[in-house]
Amino acid sequence: MARLFLFVLFTALAALPTLTAQASGDLVVEDIEIVEALNVYGLPQTTAHGQLVNTGETAYTNISLTGLAFATDGTQVGEGFGVLVNECDAGLAPDFVLQPGASHPFAVPLELFEAGASIDHLDIQATGETTTPMSAEERALPDGLSQISDQEVVAVEWEDEYTFRYAIGCDRDLFTEWSWRRYTIESERERRIEHPSAETVTSELLERLSLSDPLIFANSQMRFAPIGGERLVYQNAVNEIYTAAANGQFQRRLYTGLNSYSLQGYTWLPENRFMAYYYGAYGDPVIYFTADSDGRLISRPPLRSKPSSIIPGVTVDGRRAIIAGTFDGVTGYYFELLAQNFFELLFEAEVPSVNYPPPVPLLNEAGDRATRIYLIRPVDDAARLQCFYRPTETEHELIDLVPVPLQLSFDERSWTFLSPHERYIALSANGIHSGLWLIDLQALPCGGAD
Repeated sequence: MARLFLFVLFTALAALPTLTAQASGDLVVEDIEIVEALNVYGLPQTTAHGQLVNTGETAYTNISLTGLAFATDGTQVGEGFGVLVNECDAGLAPDFVLQPGASHPFAVPLELFEAGASIDHLDIQATGETTTPMSAEERALPDGLSQISDQEVVAVEWEDEYTFRYAIGCDRDLFTEWSWRRYTIESERERRIEHPSAETVTSELLERLSLSDPLIFANSQMRFAPIGGERLVYQNAVNEIYTAAANGQFQRRLYTGLNSYSLQGYTWLPENRFMAYYYGAYGDPVIYFTADSDGRLISRPPLRSKPSSIIPGVTVDGRRAIIAGTFDGVTGYYFELLAQNFFELLFEAEVPSVNYPPPVPLLNEAGDRATRIYLIRPVDDAARLQCFYRPTETEHELIDLVPVPLQLSFDERSWTFLSPHERYIALSANGIHSGLWLIDLQALPCGGAD
C-alpha cells in the first residue's frame, strides 16, 4: 500500500522481483516494500519500509539498518542507512529497546547512484546492541487485562461483543492507509483484513464529495459508520463537517464556524452515533459535539459546551459526557448534559491532558444516570484504571482498580473503545510503548447492583 508523505500521495513503485534481507543474529527484516514520495525538501525520495522482528531471547537497542540496491545484472545501483520509526515515520531515539518477540517499523531512505535507476533486488541488514530484556514480572499484567498487540493501534471497531477489528498506523492518516486486523476474543485468533468500507472509496465518491484533490482528501478525516457502513462522516476543504451516504449522496452539513479548529477524531457510539472532537495541540482545550451518521444533531453547538482538558467520555446515547478541567477554581472531573445547560462536579482531582484516553461512562438499567464511570489517569506518576461509582445522586465513591501499561509522552495518545454489551473496554496507545489491551470489566467489580 502506498504511504502518505507530506500529505502528497504517490504511487508505490512496481512490485520488485526479489526482496531479500540479511539477518544480524536475532534481528529479522520482514514485509519489505519500496515507496517513492516527496521528502521534506520537496524532492522525490525512494525509501524501503518494513518490519524488524526480534526473534531471539535478548533485547536490542541502538539499532541501525543498511540497505543495498542492485540491478538485474548484480550491479549495485544505490544504498541507504535507516532507523526504526513510528507509524508516522518519525525516527525513534537510539535508546529504544526492541524486546524479544517484538517487531517495529523501519525506514531506509535509498540514494540511487543514477536518476531513474531500476532496482531489481534489495538487501537490508539490521544490527544492534544487546541489552537485558524485560523480566516476566515486568511484562505481567494484572487480572482482568490481556494484551492483544504491541503495535501502534489507533482505532478499534466492535462488530459484536466478542469480535472487533483494529487498525495499526499513524493516527493522522486516513482509515484506508491503516493496516486492519480482525480479532475474536473467544478463540484468541486474529487475521489481516481489508476494512469493509475501503473498496467504497472510489474516484467517483471523492468527486461527489469534492475531495478529489489529494491534499483535501488527506485532511478530510473520512470515516464510515462502523456497523453497516451505509453512511460516512468527513470534513470539506474549509473544515465544515458533513455526513453522507456511502455513495456520496444525501450530504448533510452539521456545524459551521469550526474552521479555525483542528478535527482530531471521532468516538463511535451505538446506532452509529458519534462524538467529533477538536483541539490544537497537547494542553489545548477540547471542544466537541455529538450527532449521528444520518446528520441528526444530539448535543448543542460545540462552542456552547464546556471546553475539556481531556477528550470527553460520552454515554452510549450521546447525550451525556464526562469532561475534566478547572471551572470556578476547582479542578476535577465533571458531568455534563450535552443538550441542556446542566453541569456538575463529580470529584476533585488532578487531571491529565489530551494524550490520555477518554473516560467510559456506563448508564444504569433505566438509562437515566451514569452510575459507573471508568477512568484511566496518572496517579503518583503511574497510569491506573479507576471507577467512579455513583448509585444515587448523593452517594459516590472512587474505587482504585488496577494499574494499566500506559507510558505516554506529550506527543503520544491513547484511546478507549467500549464493547456493545459493555463487558469489555479495548485500550489502545501509539508511540514507543504502544499496544492494544483488553479490559474485562467482569473481572474488575465496581460497586453493587444498581
